[in-house]
Amino acid sequence: MDTFFDDPERFALAAIEDGHVAGWIGAICAYDHGWELHPLCVHPTHQRRGLGRLLVRALEDAGRAENIRTIYLGADDEFAGTTAAGVDLFTDLASHIRNIEVTGSGAHPLAFYRKVGFSVVGLLPDVNGPGKPDILLAKRI
Repeated sequence: MDTFFDDPERFALAAIEDGHVAGWIGAICAYDHGWELHPLCVHPTHQRRGLGRLLVRALEDAGRAENIRTIYLGADDEFAGTTAAGVDLFTDLASHIRNIEVTGSGAHPLAFYRKVGFSVVGLLPDVNGPGKPDILLAKRI
């Protein structure tokens, strides 16, 4: 893992293989004890091989070293990849948060983030257009 990015408000790690970036993860220092995970990128040839999980773990380790307690992120649903898409979330927001699931091909990142220990903590209805929410996830580290 290599670190980069000189902005004190941001932190990033890269996974390098054979001199090429295989993936990277960043954090925005938004609170005294909380980081926003933004972004997480894994090259397609390295996906589904544990690199994303390794990058999240490395970010968590770096966060613990900085006394960070919570890492959070937003996972947009612009392509109807979850049950939160295409519905009026305002009618019963709490129920939609409790019952959100990945639909269709399972390609939405919600499934990955749940596997690495994140919980859905909120929904921002229609922020990406009508029926296109942002899913807020967080994890205590």
